[in-house]
Amino acid sequence: MTTKASIAAEMSGLLRSMPRYGAPVAERAGWLLRKADLLARIAEEESDPRVARNARGLAAAARQQARALTHELLEEIDNSADIWTGGDA
Repeated sequence: MTTKASIAAEMSGLLRSMPRYGAPVAERAGWLLRKADLLARIAEEESDPRVARNARGLAAAARQQARALTHELLEEIDNSADIWTGGDA
């Protein structure tokens, strides 16, 4: 079981590692997935149902943002391949 102090320390570290504006898409997506994982752990360990529900909702939103960024990254890769192959990739 994780203590609230260790979760607070992990959240602090996560916030300090937040990617800067304009950071690469992969870096931002990875950060959002780490955020989602931490929020999911908070939801599992929280005894207050309202807080747990909010944490689950925030985790789901972070995962959705990460998926959207990953899709954006894949489109960029596909477009880059088109440049080299003339669109036949």
